[in-house]
Amino acid sequence: CTTCSGIHREIPHRIKSVGLSFFKQEEVDALDAGGNDAAKGLYMATWSHAEFPMPNEDDTAMIKQFIMAKYVDRRWAPRAPPQQQEPPPEIVTCPCCHWRYSWAEINSHLDNCGIEPQKQPQPPPQTQQTQQTPPQPTPRPQPPQPQPP
Repeated sequence: CTTCSGIHREIPHRIKSVGLSFFKQEEVDALDAGGNDAAKGLYMATWSHAEFPMPNEDDTAMIKQFIMAKYVDRRWAPRAPPQQQEPPPEIVTCPCCHWRYSWAEINSHLDNCGIEPQKQPQPPPQTQQTQQTPPQPTPRPQPPQPQPP
């Protein structure tokens, strides 16, 4: 809708219209690989209606708060365990105009902005983790038993 797309452009996020925009094959492939279910799993994994209800469509201020919490703060995204390292991002943001591009298209855009091309980071090497035994529960002390009279 125009309300949400306007808010996304303020952030600034790159917005495309399904009916009016041209999509490159890389963008179509990324949408096919992800889609709404994958995005919901990423951005709404820990969201609850009780914590932050879905805003009404006529409450622009609450819609903006919701979008900022969801996409900018990633408030409800799952948290990776500390020992895991994130893979390199598939989407890169241009430091000049803040538009988002895939690694396949970022360098031609950066050249247009007069910025030196970037190299795609390689994923960190997988380290072998030692298997740890789970901690054992600590036994609770038993309350004193009443003594017979």
